[in-house]
Amino acid sequence: MHWVDAVSEQLLERGNSHKVASGTSISGQIHFGNAGDVMIAEGIIRALDEKGGSGDLLWIMDDMDPLRSVPEQLPQSFSKYLGYPDFNIPCPEDHCTSFIEHFTTPFIEALDEVGVYPEIISSAELYTSGQMEPYVIKALENTERIREIIQRISGSEKSDVWLPFDPICASCGKITPTTAMEWDPDDKVVRYRCDEGVAGKKKILGCGYEGEAKLTEGKLTWRVDWAARWALLGVTCEPFGKEHAAAGGSYATSSVICKEIFETEPPFPVPYEFILVGGQKMSKSLGNVISLSDVTSSGTAELSRFFFYRSKVTSQKDLQLSKTLVPLIENYEWVERVYHGQDDNFPAKEEEELRRSYEFSQVESVPETYFQVPFTHLLSIVQIAPDWDSVLKALARTGTPEVPEEHVDRLKRKIAAARYFLENHAPDQMIFSLLDEAPELEAEDRKVIEAYLNAISGVDWTADELHNAVYTAAEQLDVKGGAVFRALYRAFLGKDRGPRLGFFLASLDRDFVLERLGS
Repeated sequence: MHWVDAVSEQLLERGNSHKVASGTSISGQIHFGNAGDVMIAEGIIRALDEKGGSGDLLWIMDDMDPLRSVPEQLPQSFSKYLGYPDFNIPCPEDHCTSFIEHFTTPFIEALDEVGVYPEIISSAELYTSGQMEPYVIKALENTERIREIIQRISGSEKSDVWLPFDPICASCGKITPTTAMEWDPDDKVVRYRCDEGVAGKKKILGCGYEGEAKLTEGKLTWRVDWAARWALLGVTCEPFGKEHAAAGGSYATSSVICKEIFETEPPFPVPYEFILVGGQKMSKSLGNVISLSDVTSSGTAELSRFFFYRSKVTSQKDLQLSKTLVPLIENYEWVERVYHGQDDNFPAKEEEELRRSYEFSQVESVPETYFQVPFTHLLSIVQIAPDWDSVLKALARTGTPEVPEEHVDRLKRKIAAARYFLENHAPDQMIFSLLDEAPELEAEDRKVIEAYLNAISGVDWTADELHNAVYTAAEQLDVKGGAVFRALYRAFLGKDRGPRLGFFLASLDRDFVLERLGS
């Protein structure tokens, strides 16, 4: 059983209607790893709907979190905003209303492209509008019990004067350096001092101001905030990174707070593994982020979805677009062939999981008919065919049947992805261009090419025949096949290596090939 189906079935045992939430801290560019929360949640919603249940997809912007570091996408001058709540920071490029809009707009547009349409909720708005106020009051009234829960579950001890509320300083605007000192239940304010705090690993100094904050002028501390949010929004399931699932960690603590303080059942947890980039965790602070739109542009929307559904949610995944994207696409294409009965080379016990991975990967519905042009083939085609019509001609020459109407848009998107990948991420050995004129070749290369011309005389102009002719020529000259490959690549590309030769030559006009080879 696919892991998404397993989660949905466990949820249906709890009830038919669910709210599946995901949350993202808006501290810089929202990356592909952050997209995993929402994509995983959306798959669960799909499975619930298929099984007769229903679900709402929520994406919560943690836009009241403090800015903890200055990622490389931001100018270093933004260090002056360290400790400020994200929703009060300006746009780094002065082209929109805020820091939040700057980073969330491209992410929301990318989600739309992959068929994920969540209800978008601002954490800051939940607080400033007063929706969270009853939960803030309840938390402050139960501060002693919350201290005991945190100590019991996580082992962390809070001082006797600690309060589970972080005010925003009315003087300097920062939230990190403030310390809540007293809760006044009559006036419903928290008295605080702006002294010092820690954002990430950096000490943030306050301005020394002492004042009082309304309950709409700050937020609950993290683990209490998470529990209150679940209770307010009625969240029944939430995917989150495995760091929150550790024994005594955020989920364990927040779950007890949710149940004992806010008297609400905590959501069903779906912890997932990190996404790595070359063995390192994808992170804004490390600057090794890959965006959802970059993956979609390089390999189509379906591929972005497939990345999260192809293996168990707890499996570690590594993504380096220059190295792992093409193998990932080839894996997707194999699963597509399995789904449509075009490939029976798979373990029978994995068939259901493979089929479901393909279904969850579709932006809309599964195509009724099968049609596939391998991505690796397109990587060669688009480098010799500059437009749609010339691509179709090159495909026809390599034996691709006429494109069915329902697959035209899909193929166009795949072609666009191939071009984007070549322009932005492809390693040098994948990139080539046809020489405008035939180069001057060494005598040995000319001799090899003459043998190759003899070998293709009278054969069908197909990729297989043109490929096999390499070895016919090599045998005739008593040389290795590599010598023939090199001579042919030099004649067309001026390089010793190139794309799969049979498909490459077959995709070119026959008269052009023969003329270039001197026939």
